[in-house]
Amino acid sequence: MVLDAPPPYPSVSQCNDPVIYYVRMRFAFLVPLAAALAWAAGPSFELRGRILPPLRHASVDLSAVDRPFAATTLVYAGQFKFRRLPAGVYHLRAAAAHALAAQQTVEIDLKTADRKGRVEVVVRLIRSEAAVSRQNEVPYRVLALPKEAVKEYSRAQEQLGHDRREEAAAHLERAVALAPKFAEAWNALGRIAYQRHSYPDAERAFLRALGADPELENARLNLALVLIQDHRCREALPHVLAVLKNQPGDAVANSEAGASYVCLGDDSSALGYFQRALRNDPTIYTYPQLQIGAIYARRGERERALDEYIGFLRHHPGAPNADAVRAEIEKLRSGRAATAPPPDPARR
Repeated sequence: MVLDAPPPYPSVSQCNDPVIYYVRMRFAFLVPLAAALAWAAGPSFELRGRILPPLRHASVDLSAVDRPFAATTLVYAGQFKFRRLPAGVYHLRAAAAHALAAQQTVEIDLKTADRKGRVEVVVRLIRSEAAVSRQNEVPYRVLALPKEAVKEYSRAQEQLGHDRREEAAAHLERAVALAPKFAEAWNALGRIAYQRHSYPDAERAFLRALGADPELENARLNLALVLIQDHRCREALPHVLAVLKNQPGDAVANSEAGASYVCLGDDSSALGYFQRALRNDPTIYTYPQLQIGAIYARRGERERALDEYIGFLRHHPGAPNADAVRAEIEKLRSGRAATAPPPDPARR
């Protein structure tokens, strides 16, 4: 299946809007490293990981940032692996007994892989109070769903693994018809609708997901992105802050909070949230360094802006907008201020 031909990232001259830039860079379909590729095109890679502390049993979820793909595997003797992955940016979440959890961004491409196409990561688990409160809730809720609905959801995930989004959507539609309270299925439908640029449909699906499970935080963050995309940032912010109340260290939620405050014209508040996002995930795919650099540039703090842009290139030397960031660095060094994040000339 060929991906839709997408427009390029917005440039400063096109919109001069750091919020739209942020949305294009963050949402889970719009930040690929190889975004013009179909699922089966190009080389495939293997992700290998170690869990610390080296627990015998844990689970690891991997979701693609550039397509509606998700997979789960189990940890054996402190190790795990995912095979046949295309290049892209992935969000990894790990969970174990005693409410231990972790999340981090993983970039997979020819620059991060070894000669055999393997990317290796180390995942450090920490105690998560959010995991304490929900560690038993989801399985019980899912067990209460009709078995056929769960099967349809499983079939949809299999189709998404092959980038067959239309087929996946059909399975998900059947799942929610059988189980109208199937929150995860509604959330997956919303993600597919967002990829189609059907934003009203995406918003409705995320709202249905939250109606079925108000604590499904992924759906809440996805809904916030739709609202930010529509410049309804005052509506988006309470959703993001609700997630942060339960998970103050969630890097994506902190980054979305920063974007909401930028949208509202509150750079001071935005700065703190972007910085917390980076502390919790220095390689996060939302690229908050660019927003922080733009905030410093707007304040006239040229050296601080330079530090952020240079730090971005250190973590993301192969990012599709790396050349644009280097151009902004030269502008700052020559005394020309940049007030919005560098554009990405690559097609998403």
